[in-house]
Amino acid sequence: MDVFACPCGGRRAIVADISDRNVVVAILAHLGLPTEAPPMARARSPAFELA
Repeated sequence: MDVFACPCGGRRAIVADISDRNVVVAILAHLGLPTEAPPMARARSPAFELA
């Protein structure tokens, strides 16, 4: 899958890279999206440890 392929046949370009955490949180909060990552899932189920 080419994420830079555009349906018009052209190529998309990255125009900005937002890496400042405070700015990212502000943008996500403004959009009503979660500002924290979901919790990490266990690598194995608890039943695996009992076996």
